Formats: sequence, structure tokens, C-alpha cells
Amino acid sequence: METYKGKNILYSLGNFCYGGSPNPSDKDTIIYQHILTINTELGEIINSDYKIVPALISSDPSKNNYQPVIATGKEKDRIMEKFLKLSETMD
Repeated sequence: METYKGKNILYSLGNFCYGGSPNPSDKDTIIYQHILTINTELGEIINSDYKIVPALISSDPSKNNYQPVIATGKEKDRIMEKFLKLSETMD
């Protein structure tokens, strides 16, 4: 992820659960959630935030079963650290 003029840019979101490989060597991914709070009376955004959720593209570590799962524990920490490190290179 990179930030440009105050806006987040994410790349390759279509690869989240891509079916091109039956067993990709890297099954790490993230879920990007953008949260908007909107004043419906005025039709204006009053708050904009985001959340990064570390995940795996497969629930089976030995193959791609095309069933993404949210990472937990040490795996979650490892994926988040990797994501942040990769994002540093985008600055």
C-alpha cells in the first residue's frame, strides 16, 4: 500500500483468491477494509478510516483450496509485519 496525496493505493487486489495456481508458494494476503461514516442528511463523508486484516488465500497450507481465511496469532503478526515492510518501499 502506498499513500498518494492523502489517499491509499493498493495493488493486485484481484489476486486475493486468484485461481491461477493450485499451490502458490506465497499464500499471504491482506483484506483492506475502508470504513466511511456518512452524514445521510447532508450526504457528506464525516469520517474515513481503514483497517488491514492479515489473511491467507487458502485454509489448507498444502494447496490452494480457494477458501481464504483470516490469519491469527503469530501468523497474523508475521503477515502484518511483511505487509508493512513491503509498504515502506512504496514511499
